[in-house]
Amino acid sequence: MNVGYTIRYPRNPVIGDKFSSRHGQKGVLSVLWPQEDMPFTETGITPDILINPHAFPSRMTIGMLIESLASKGAAMNGEFIDVKTFEKYKDDDTVDFFGKELVKHGYNYYGNETMYSGVHGVQMKVDIYSGLVFYQRLRHMVSDKSQARATGTYDVLTH
Repeated sequence: MNVGYTIRYPRNPVIGDKFSSRHGQKGVLSVLWPQEDMPFTETGITPDILINPHAFPSRMTIGMLIESLASKGAAMNGEFIDVKTFEKYKDDDTVDFFGKELVKHGYNYYGNETMYSGVHGVQMKVDIYSGLVFYQRLRHMVSDKSQARATGTYDVLTH
């Protein structure tokens, strides 16, 4: 009889680990901030991950924005939702339907929220969009990689 085993090693993310959303928006963990230094909303919610907004226009992952808009409203309603990007929802387009859902729960129509600096505690001068998106860690982890060499040139700046 052939028995297979799977060993799972739960590891905390480290700088250099690669992540991806369901829409193929990939990125590498570049900074690991302490929880108390992260920005927070008026209700005290801090984000788990911050994404550079310039990543969206160039990669055109609009589905990810719609997922986060829809999931924010669905979480407030306590339900699961199946989002279809180009379909009508009760005679509204996708953004209008989910925007109205957010307004019903006291949020901004587009999901923007006022955030406060975790370091200084003052209100940030920009509205920041926050929403729920599923991210997964990919197998490209720094802990599994090693680089070594015995000889070669040595750069003073980078060692």
